[in-house]
Amino acid sequence: MNNKTGLFCGSKSNGGLERNLVKLANLLFKAGKSVVFFAPADAPYKELLDSEIPFVGITKHKKYLDFISAKRFGKSFKEQGITKLIFRHNKDLDVLVWAKKFVHPDLELFFWQAMQLGISKKGFYHSLKFNSLSKWIATLEGLKQQVLEKTKINPAKVEVIPLPLDLEKFNQPSLSQTEAREKFQLPSDVNIMGVIGRIDPKKGQQFVIQALAKIKNWHLLVLGEPTRGEYENHLEELKQLAVKLGLEERVHFRPFTQNLAPVYKSLNLMVMATQAETFGAVTIEAMASRTPVLGTSSGGTPEILENGKLGFLYEPNNQKSFLQVFEEFNNNNELVAQKVGLARQAAKLKYDEKAVLKQFLDVLG
Repeated sequence: MNNKTGLFCGSKSNGGLERNLVKLANLLFKAGKSVVFFAPADAPYKELLDSEIPFVGITKHKKYLDFISAKRFGKSFKEQGITKLIFRHNKDLDVLVWAKKFVHPDLELFFWQAMQLGISKKGFYHSLKFNSLSKWIATLEGLKQQVLEKTKINPAKVEVIPLPLDLEKFNQPSLSQTEAREKFQLPSDVNIMGVIGRIDPKKGQQFVIQALAKIKNWHLLVLGEPTRGEYENHLEELKQLAVKLGLEERVHFRPFTQNLAPVYKSLNLMVMATQAETFGAVTIEAMASRTPVLGTSSGGTPEILENGKLGFLYEPNNQKSFLQVFEEFNNNNELVAQKVGLARQAAKLKYDEKAVLKQFLDVLG
C-alpha cells in the first residue's frame, strides 16, 4: 500500500525529542493512519513504539552533504510507500532534503521543530533546504515568529502544533494530597513547592534551593535524575548546597518517575525555573493537575502561561523578582484559584493529545 506516513529519527538519545515522535506515531496509527517508523535499530525509544507499527532500522548518517545515505534513505522510503515524512531533529534535515531531491521528488517533508533557532539562517543553502519542506511545524507561536524572523522560509509553510500530552491521567480528584505525599515519603503538614525535570544547571534547581533559604515554613521537592554523561555530579552538589544552607530537612530529593500525577497532587506550587525552556511539558501537566505554576518570563513559558493569566512569572536568575512574585502567590488565595481554574481549561483545550492529533491529521491531509 502506497501513501504511507513515515516518521524518521536518526538520533539514539532517549529524550523528549525522540519520545514525542514515537508518541505521535502511536497516535497516528491508532487514528487509522498507515505509518512506518525509521530509526537506528538499537534506539532505546524503539521500545515505546506500538508493536504493530512497522519499524525500519537505519544507519548513521552525516549532518551535511551525505549523498550516499540520502540515496539509500530515499530508496527505502519509496520501497515502503512513504509519501509523507515527519522528523524532529535538525541533524536529519540535510540528508532528508537530498533524499527527496535525488530519489523521491514526490516525498512531502514535515519538520516538527524541537529547539529554538539560535542564529539567523537566511543564507542560500539554508533557504534551499527550508523551502524544500512541505511544512515547518513549530510547537508554540513564539517559535513560529522566531522562524519567520531568522529564516527566509515561505511563511505559508509554517504551522503551530504543540506536543501531544495525555492530560486525562492528571485529572485524579479521588487522590488526596496526603495519599500522594505518602507515595513519595513527603511530610503531610507543610507547604511544598516542586522542581521537576532533569538534574542540570540550566534547569534552575540551585536557584530555587537558594531562594528557599529566604522563605519560611515551605519545603522543596527536587524530582529528577542527571543525564548519563552530563552533569552527573550536579545532584550531589545540590545536596551539599542544601546542607550548607541548613535546608537538609526542608529539601527532598527524589528520583524521576513516569507516574507524575501524584507528584503534582502532592505540591502546593510547581516552579519552572529553567532559564529558557522551549516547550515545558511539566508546566502544562501541572496546569492540567490544578497545581499553581511559578515560571520564568523567558523561553516558551510566558506563552504557555499566557503572560501570567494562567500562572505567575518572574525574571530568570533574579532572586528579588522570584521572592516578590512568590509573596503575591502566597498571599492571594482567590487569585491563585482563578488562575488554576483557567489554566486547567486552557491545558485541555490546547495541549491534550486528542486536540494535537486533530491538528496533525489536518496538516497531513
